Amino acid sequence: MLKIEDSPAASSLRTPDWYKTATRWTQLTFVEDDPQRYDPAFWVDVFKRTKSNAICLSAGGYIAYYPSEIPLHYVSKFIGDTDPFGTTVAEARKLDMHVMARVDPHAIHADAAEAHPEWVSLTVDRQPREHWAMPGIFVTCAYSSYNFDFMTKVIVEIAEKYDIDALFGNRWQGHGVCYCKACEDNFRAASGHDLPETSTASDPVWQARAAGAAPR
Repeated sequence: MLKIEDSPAASSLRTPDWYKTATRWTQLTFVEDDPQRYDPAFWVDVFKRTKSNAICLSAGGYIAYYPSEIPLHYVSKFIGDTDPFGTTVAEARKLDMHVMARVDPHAIHADAAEAHPEWVSLTVDRQPREHWAMPGIFVTCAYSSYNFDFMTKVIVEIAEKYDIDALFGNRWQGHGVCYCKACEDNFRAASGHDLPETSTASDPVWQARAAGAAPR
């Protein structure tokens, strides 16, 4: 009989080639009130019954599911003194599972948007892009310091606090064209043109950027 400590997954834990034996995944994506309803024992049973040897688990970004110490990193208001992410990571490791932390940088809460308006994506009429499904939430600019600086701090914190193999960035690429000053300046510097205000594929500026050259 193959012992768990002799399995391919166990022998490749915490190695550069860990992903080669991550063959059966469970993805557990938390919503904000899950910390008060979530049952770790139930999910451990799921891992065992499905013979999962890897997990992708919500960690932070839009909502943190661990007690983050980073200012403006919104922690679930239902977390109390628990650590849903950390608890699940620990249980998964007991089963010799690989662990990928899921971060979601696509949106921020109103306090972060107020403190750092440069993190917020702007619409074509230069207004903050409000979230399509959640009032009081704002979509982030994928090319702002939110992704490059703030989310880097979040990723470092998660990697230092928890025994993980990798991170997965969900919806990191933005939603539509952003018209913030940084995006306008960067586009103009790269193309010599202002950002087009339509999404028409026939626009010569879009065609030129897709081809890698600016129109003359």
